[in-house]
Amino acid sequence: MSETDALMEQYFIVDAHVHLGHGCYGVQKPAKIIDYQRIDGLMNWMSRYHVSMAAVSAIPPMVYRVWKTPYGGNEEVMEAMRRHPDKMIGLWVPNVFEEADIVKKRIDEAVEVHGFKGMKLHPWVQAFPANHPIAYPVFEAAAKHRLPVEFHSGTAPYTTPLLIADVAMRFPEVPVIMGHMGKHDMYHDAIPAARLSDNVYLEFSGNVILAQWEKAVKELGPHRLLFGTDGGNVAAYFLSVMDLEVSEEVKRMILGENALNLFRLKPHMGIP
Repeated sequence: MSETDALMEQYFIVDAHVHLGHGCYGVQKPAKIIDYQRIDGLMNWMSRYHVSMAAVSAIPPMVYRVWKTPYGGNEEVMEAMRRHPDKMIGLWVPNVFEEADIVKKRIDEAVEVHGFKGMKLHPWVQAFPANHPIAYPVFEAAAKHRLPVEFHSGTAPYTTPLLIADVAMRFPEVPVIMGHMGKHDMYHDAIPAARLSDNVYLEFSGNVILAQWEKAVKELGPHRLLFGTDGGNVAAYFLSVMDLEVSEEVKRMILGENALNLFRLKPHMGIP
């Protein structure tokens, strides 16, 4: 076992940004599936990199406006949750182009019947501005169930940090996760946008600017930064957290405890 593996085993790691399903967003060509985006492959990947739990969403329901199955591709996440309930945090991907009452009804079922712990929106792929009223039914349902909504961010024009902050301000009771923390193109907007609304949380997959992570901890508080990889190099992200000039307590918060609190799982995990 490597030194990194031995160190990772000492932490409860929650990856707040993982996908199942298509390995690409294109619908004009056969979609590539990479191994970790199958259920068994994802479990092997989590075991290899000492990931204790993962917040998982499906890509197919983001791609298709007219769903080809009853749950639009969320089925694979449902199956993963059924098979590995202690590992999978399911994020429901709604079809925002359906009627508002149908969107809400589907979310009710996803949460109450299937045990989903949040929602995932990808406005760049789904083709709507992050703060468009078309997403309001999702937020109304999220408020009802007291669950977070995670966004892809960092791709203009639909997923800028300021658009995400705007919808977060409109629904202050809903925790809003800014996935990718603005990525490399818009990282400079992520923290100022998060300052606008206390319910915005930053997840940093696709953003490896450690100075920004440290700045987020100092300016927003350590509870608002989440560990995530988007299926990337877990060890590299982990070691980046280890390199942060923050306390050991804050590192543990970022690596897992913040996500457990946000998804309302900590009381069930037996973690101090």
